[in-house]
Amino acid sequence: MARLERDEITAMNEVIAAYQAKNPNVKFDVLYVPFDDLRGKFETAAATGRGPTVLIVPADWGPALYDSELVADISAMTSEGFLRTINPAAPGAVKYKDKLIGLPETIKGVIMFRNKALWKDAPKTVNDIITGSRLVTAGDIVGADLERGFFFCAVHLNGVGGQLMDAQGNPMFNDAKGVEWLNLLKSFSEAGPTEYNTDNDVNLIKAGKVAIVIDGTWNTTGLADAIGADNLVIDPWPTYGDGHRSATCGPRRSTCAPMLWTKARRPPGRSSSSSSHPTRRHAGQGGAHPGGGQRQDHRPGYAPVAGGVQAGHRLPCHPPNGILLGADGHRPQVGL
Repeated sequence: MARLERDEITAMNEVIAAYQAKNPNVKFDVLYVPFDDLRGKFETAAATGRGPTVLIVPADWGPALYDSELVADISAMTSEGFLRTINPAAPGAVKYKDKLIGLPETIKGVIMFRNKALWKDAPKTVNDIITGSRLVTAGDIVGADLERGFFFCAVHLNGVGGQLMDAQGNPMFNDAKGVEWLNLLKSFSEAGPTEYNTDNDVNLIKAGKVAIVIDGTWNTTGLADAIGADNLVIDPWPTYGDGHRSATCGPRRSTCAPMLWTKARRPPGRSSSSSSHPTRRHAGQGGAHPGGGQRQDHRPGYAPVAGGVQAGHRLPCHPPNGILLGADGHRPQVGL
């Protein structure tokens, strides 16, 4: 049972086909459910001992489902070596009460896009953005249009070494790092126009009118379609102040689509996976089947994201999306 975007459904079907080519005795029953219906449909099915073995949902659903004994701790099904193959920002989204309650299927976050047709080389510091933007800006072309909306700018607090709140939810940014964060946001105006929770920056880069914007990975395909995949680049976050990256996020704040192994009853006539690990996707390969082989991803916007992750660029992330497992402790039947 899964909630996926249209291009993700295509990719998932390819992953399943690749897996079944290597494991022909494994059967999948796949059900794609509209997001608004997914949680209710799953909880109703699970309450009667039915429902899927694997659930792909936002990762922030995981804790409540685990507390309700609807998804499982899968720590015994994984290994440290396997977990090290996953982008380090992602697993924190599916860890709860020292348990691994899912595996990240997709990671999404806030990144810095550049149209290299307008701005050739990646800026290495925030000052490079300010000075470079002034050189690029001419006529109706703008060098940089940077976002100050909290969803997008909170990651800069982590970047300068600050912290938004402690484990009890108390504010932690009323300090020197908080001031440094605000000064960084203030400096955005020196580079050009700024935005506050608007799509103006996205519309401008799509129109080829701005070189650098801060936005989410979920817009990568749309941007690549608009300006050409060869022109779209995801840059490392520039440094600021004492040399910290201007943005990053801790492992517990990654946004991923996890797979959750549920407590559902195993339907009759279905075999379980012979793989020692649940289905996984490798960053930088455009996706891979569980056997570890590569699969070419033809989505036009994926290459910049994969390349950025492969090069070690961390993704400041928004609330997670994930895969959760059932709580019966058995290896899951392969079925979504």
